[in-house]
Amino acid sequence: MHTVILTEVLSMEYDHLTSRRKERRDQRPARRHLSAIQQRMLIWLQDELQRRTDATDGIPFPALVQAMRTDKLNVMTSLRQLMRKGLVAVTLPRGAWNRYIDLTSQGIAQAQDLTKQTPQTDLPAKRRRADKRERDLHKRDRRSGRRY
Repeated sequence: MHTVILTEVLSMEYDHLTSRRKERRDQRPARRHLSAIQQRMLIWLQDELQRRTDATDGIPFPALVQAMRTDKLNVMTSLRQLMRKGLVAVTLPRGAWNRYIDLTSQGIAQAQDLTKQTPQTDLPAKRRRADKRERDLHKRDRRSGRRY
């Protein structure tokens, strides 16, 4: 008999604690974790939409891929995650080949928060590949054992 009462008391306490946790969780604003590429995408989209006055449909997907300077698969995966979070909208206008990306109101707010947090929004510069002459000189110096 004591074990039945004890289990009932424990279950009531457990239910009370879980309901308090749920209440606290509901009161907190939902945090959205964004990766570095997702943050760069949001900031770039916001800047590009402000810069382009004729972007009624949005920004073409190839322009986004070119601006991110990374693998197309990474950009597509990050774009899908941003779509699931409700930060961007992707459309394919009738008769068009390219998909167009546009920020939602939540995406605009998130991008503005990101620009406040990170004042430097420039993308990293593309690494310059050494021309053939520089590479040949480097190979010759490695073979000869010269050090600078």
